[in-house]
Amino acid sequence: MHLFYRRPLAFAATLFTLSAVFAFRMDGRLKLALIALFAVSFFIAFLLYFLKHRTARRFCVLLCLGAVLLSLLASHLFFQCRYQSLRAKTGDECRAEGYVLERISGEPFYSALRVHVTSLDGEPASFDAILEMEFPSSLQLGDGFTVTAIPREYTAEETFEEETFRLSDGCFLILTVKDRENCVRTEKQHPNIGLFSAALNQRLSFLLRETVGGEAGGLCAAPLFGNRTWLSDTTALAFRRAGISHLLALSGLHVSILIAFLEFLLRRLHTPRKLRAVLIPLFAIGYLLLTGCAVSTCRAVLMVCVLYLALLGGSRYDAFTALSVLLALILLFQPWSVCDLSLWMSFLSAASIIIFTPALSAALEEKAFLQRLPRLLSKMLIAILTAIFVGVVANFALFLLSAAVFGEISLASIPATLLLSIPITCLLVCAVFCLLFPFLPFLPLVCETLADLHLAVASFFSSIEAVMLPVNDLPTQLVLLLLTLVLIAIATLPLRRPLKWMVCLLPTLFAIAVITSVYVTQFSPQYHAKTQILTNYFGEIELRTEHGEAVLINRVRNNASEAYEIKHAALEARCTDIDHLIFTRYYNQSTYFLSRLCTTMRVEVLHLPIPTNAREEAIAARVEQEASLYGVRVVYDAHGWK
Repeated sequence: MHLFYRRPLAFAATLFTLSAVFAFRMDGRLKLALIALFAVSFFIAFLLYFLKHRTARRFCVLLCLGAVLLSLLASHLFFQCRYQSLRAKTGDECRAEGYVLERISGEPFYSALRVHVTSLDGEPASFDAILEMEFPSSLQLGDGFTVTAIPREYTAEETFEEETFRLSDGCFLILTVKDRENCVRTEKQHPNIGLFSAALNQRLSFLLRETVGGEAGGLCAAPLFGNRTWLSDTTALAFRRAGISHLLALSGLHVSILIAFLEFLLRRLHTPRKLRAVLIPLFAIGYLLLTGCAVSTCRAVLMVCVLYLALLGGSRYDAFTALSVLLALILLFQPWSVCDLSLWMSFLSAASIIIFTPALSAALEEKAFLQRLPRLLSKMLIAILTAIFVGVVANFALFLLSAAVFGEISLASIPATLLLSIPITCLLVCAVFCLLFPFLPFLPLVCETLADLHLAVASFFSSIEAVMLPVNDLPTQLVLLLLTLVLIAIATLPLRRPLKWMVCLLPTLFAIAVITSVYVTQFSPQYHAKTQILTNYFGEIELRTEHGEAVLINRVRNNASEAYEIKHAALEARCTDIDHLIFTRYYNQSTYFLSRLCTTMRVEVLHLPIPTNAREEAIAARVEQEASLYGVRVVYDAHGWK
């Protein structure tokens, strides 16, 4: 496809992105050495360009060197200068002032808030942080505060790195407060457009949820406003196991659907072309502010604005150049976004669609039988084929990213996405109408039916045994690496028939990866029979596996912090489901262990010992109620498990 042919700006932006990725984990001294090296190279290229012949090739070299140098400088100034100066305060008491952006958690003995800090130790500041309080707090959105807090270290539990997780949200410190007297609400409020849009988002999401009702209402609010407050953990796990979590996240797909619907309405109203080119970007920017300026939404909205500005000015619009430049600009002004998984999911899926869809269009134009069909039928067939193709190529990119980050992929991702590609469009449009015309009784019913369809599809695929495929073994990883290289080669090399190469190679390599993973799981002696004992401060957990079936025996406290260790251990043993979870004793009434575990893995059966007194009966009733929320079957064993 010769992706970078006559696209020097796209090539330079891609180099900028790659440099930002490698610089994220790079040592500070090595980064400084590379900055010096590229600065000298840029200076030499600059002199050659202006003192000798100004050729296009020399300009491209100058542009690429400048992009890499700028990327390294941005990473150094943020991570080695600004971020490290903040992290240096870890463990030391400090005084912070700011205002609340979001309530993350509010429990009887604990509160967590996302806040914006405006002053730190009397010095002006401007950054987001997490405020953790070991007491219930009444601080709400927009409230000002003054706290005396201690920034704590980040935790790392097996595959979960808290620092990366917090940085992806743009939070640079975690401030802990133990005494209520050290946190004072100030009279000063901080009204701004961000807080106003967040409050409006919350109100509209609540209104939609109440209008539709139940879990279906929460499912309507998630893709339209990016608000998952009313989605249960069971629904989130079902969508993740089905490989369609991207349908819950507010992304470019949803923005594109709404923009296309608005374009359709304006055309039906015979709105002039230039007026449409002004109204649609304004609508997109307003929608961006309403939904909290998520990175994936920013990408989609900015591309819409660039497209319509190009149409307004009569300029040529190149989607891949716009996409790559927007990604570079986001990483330039927000270097911490390099660890934001949603950013990479959004840009990779969009890039796959932009790069590979023209190959399908070119192939369809050559098909004579499409030209012989009636015009309406031909358009419908082309639209259906394009939708299927777009879903497949976007999911291939997400497959590779999921395999690299989580070590597992969902085999149901492509079929579930294709099944719900049309229903998600209808759901978004109906949700908008439901907000605009809540007095029409049939609209909430339609929204509820569409949402229930999504829930049914996700639950069906999630309940399939071993639908999650572990890909953390070396043979499968090598096949997936080869698949990645083939995708890059098809995108960048000047192939005559790229669609033919895609149809032949991509499904073949993916099938080989699946077969390899299944073979390693079922027949490799390394995973034939394995017992792993996890011991920590709270006690001992035993994980027994054989041929992909897992038996988890929790011998002591059933504490929530053990869930991440269990997930990691099960994945290492190539188990994506817990077939039998066994509690050997009753420790306390509020374990939270089952809830935390069931949000990361599917648990089929929970074994409990038969209660021997009133206290154990109360705990058993509480645990059984908790298990029912996640669809876990409870069995009482007469003699327990040893």
